[in-house]
Amino acid sequence: MGKKKLPLQGYDFYTGVLNLIPTTTEAYIKCGKCPETIVKRRKHELRDLYKKMLLSSISYRLTEIQQRQFPTENEVLVFIVQYFISKKDYDSTDLDNMAKTILDILKGQLYSDDRQVRVLLILKKMIDKLIPQNYTFIAVKELKDDKDSTLTQVAGIERSISEYHETRKRA
Repeated sequence: MGKKKLPLQGYDFYTGVLNLIPTTTEAYIKCGKCPETIVKRRKHELRDLYKKMLLSSISYRLTEIQQRQFPTENEVLVFIVQYFISKKDYDSTDLDNMAKTILDILKGQLYSDDRQVRVLLILKKMIDKLIPQNYTFIAVKELKDDKDSTLTQVAGIERSISEYHETRKRA
């Protein structure tokens, strides 16, 4: 009960979800009579469930840290780390698709429009002894000057590990 929480370490907001980021799956269809390949997109079945979980986590975290600055109208830095348990999932997941899913969910919650994202840092990592399961960590920093983005890049991985352990306790 008396345990002190770690500071945000350069971020105005952070949260974590014990799951993989579902992305839009692209299916390429070769048409025998067509001169080009047709791209047909279908949404991953778990995307809506993931969105609901992440929005719940965002709401909980905003209430917990009593941040009233969101959604901001200022430019932001968004930091995303996806930890994978499966090498197959790691190899088959594209960073750009992961980013699109997260940025769509954060829009309206932490910032008003994607155009406000000035810096986007996104990492894929295989699990390790510190984070032994699929886990998504997301952090946002409201940018006030160029020094803000350099400071937050350094602290991202360490903060993701600390938040993972907090998320496990809440699960």
